[in-house]
Amino acid sequence: MKWVWLITGLLASSANALPLLAVSETAWQGLETHEKAEIQRSYLIETVRDSTFGLIIDNQGVDRSTPGTHGGAVLGSAIADVSYIDRAFSGGHYSAKTHLGVVLLGGLLGSALDKAPQRQFQFRYAIKLQDGSVVYQDKYSTEPFRHPAGICVMLSDLSVAANQNLCSQTPDVLRATYVRQTALNPSNAFAATSSVGLEASPISSPPRIQPMTSNSVSCKLNSLPPVQTTLDKCNAINGRVINE
Repeated sequence: MKWVWLITGLLASSANALPLLAVSETAWQGLETHEKAEIQRSYLIETVRDSTFGLIIDNQGVDRSTPGTHGGAVLGSAIADVSYIDRAFSGGHYSAKTHLGVVLLGGLLGSALDKAPQRQFQFRYAIKLQDGSVVYQDKYSTEPFRHPAGICVMLSDLSVAANQNLCSQTPDVLRATYVRQTALNPSNAFAATSSVGLEASPISSPPRIQPMTSNSVSCKLNSLPPVQTTLDKCNAINGRVINE
């Protein structure tokens, strides 16, 4: 039996607009309540019992087709042929055209006893269930095509499952695929916000001013403003020392 989980608090019109997501019943039950709520915000959840689907691991096929029969038409033609010849000889007159018509009519009537050819193929699938057990199911088809190994199918009619991830779903797979990281641990968002709010902003220190040493002089070069430097450097650029 399949159960559809509707999102609590949403209007019916809004719920109908959500896409349907088929999930394994066991995988769904392995999620936390807040994880289920997170997924239900985006999907209508349909839980599928593990015993109703499985993964094809092997398949074999046999051609069960049967050819058609023609014995009825042959027998009808033979009886009509003998009957006409016998009557023609007894009555003293024979017509080849009438003879041919009688034979064809006898074959047509006799064909009602024939059977048309039947095309049928039998496929036996080995299917692995979610609990690890393997079951075998047969399917008959008029087409020679079959499902390959590795396909997830529904056991009721061996149809291909709409969600091929159904056979490999686990709680961890559902979390990684449909649950946002903030929903995995709601305290993460608060912790991240708190850490950002409490983090101290770096305070830039004012630039350090090099103190003047006893060897510094005020050097002036031409019309440029005076600068503090050593006496040797001032003499090297032909500067003029002021306020010694």
